[in-house]
Amino acid sequence: MEVHQLTQGFSSGDATSNMALRLQAVLGELGHASRIFSEPAHIGPRERERCLDAREHAGCSGPGNALIYHYGGASGLSDYFASVPDRKVLFFHNVTPPEYFRALFPATAARLEQARQDLRRLSACTDLCCGVSGFNLETLSGLPFRRTMLFPGWPDRALLDRPPSRAVLRQYAGNYTNILFVGRVAPNKKIEDLIATFACLKAGARGVNLRLIVAGTYVGLELYHAWLLALCRRMRLRDVIFTGHVSQEELNAFYRLAHAFLCASAHEGFCIPLLEATHFGVPVFAYDIPGVRETLGGSGVLFRERDFKRAAETVRLVLLNSALRDTIVAGQRERLKVFDETQLKGRTLEMLAKLEGDSGGGT
Repeated sequence: MEVHQLTQGFSSGDATSNMALRLQAVLGELGHASRIFSEPAHIGPRERERCLDAREHAGCSGPGNALIYHYGGASGLSDYFASVPDRKVLFFHNVTPPEYFRALFPATAARLEQARQDLRRLSACTDLCCGVSGFNLETLSGLPFRRTMLFPGWPDRALLDRPPSRAVLRQYAGNYTNILFVGRVAPNKKIEDLIATFACLKAGARGVNLRLIVAGTYVGLELYHAWLLALCRRMRLRDVIFTGHVSQEELNAFYRLAHAFLCASAHEGFCIPLLEATHFGVPVFAYDIPGVRETLGGSGVLFRERDFKRAAETVRLVLLNSALRDTIVAGQRERLKVFDETQLKGRTLEMLAKLEGDSGGGT
């Protein structure tokens, strides 16, 4: 059986693209031919050899094969996925609630609404739905998927072990305490709350140079990015850095420079950067939401309320107490073992067995 994958975009450094590549490698190890397809307009210019035009999939489509669709929003690929005779697997990466985008990006909000409607239609023709978190599967309750299973995401350690960018290490060298966030600069990430927390941390610092680094793209979200820059100017915060899209080597350098990882997101389906920060031994602080809580699994430091001053004081106390910091990092590393990539082959075998009906129905 050939097991191909369909993504809604493919680019270097993208978590879903990385997941598709690693899954492709495991499927190959298990003896299944596997290619990755996407819409040509959304394939990175340097990725043409690793990802093919979705229109080429028809040449290897058939009832004896399977197609995995990485779903995270409305796309013309949904109609194609529904139409093919292949056995169908939908990998659900969650859909951001549209309310976060209505004020600044009404067209994006409309697409997110459409994505929810498309899910109901796809659930009727999908043989198996894999959720990258339990929280993601819970959001699908009420939809008539035939079978579901938990297929957690994982950090790709081979990528994280690449040598860090020397240029970034040089550029950001100096006597600074670096607070890092990694992720798209999008309204659901609540970058304004991140900035507010950093401002409180900076106000309470004495003789410490603090810097907030937000590593992630804002392409298509320039209006939100501009509003955040204006917010920083209004608050007289000069040490807030928006990097834009970064390469893997640049990302690894930022993780190495970080003294703390701070996440203020209001909605996450899984949040791989929490685990990536753990890989680099960086203590994680985050505001408590279901997707983040599940991924951390009791590790790290969660803030139940959006009390910026209290959160900042907690971060400050941990940074000043090396023993406490080491205890937090040790707990995170214990949690990271749950996402050991060596379990990926077993998960893939389980997925294929469920797809073929060998394990019976149900979740």
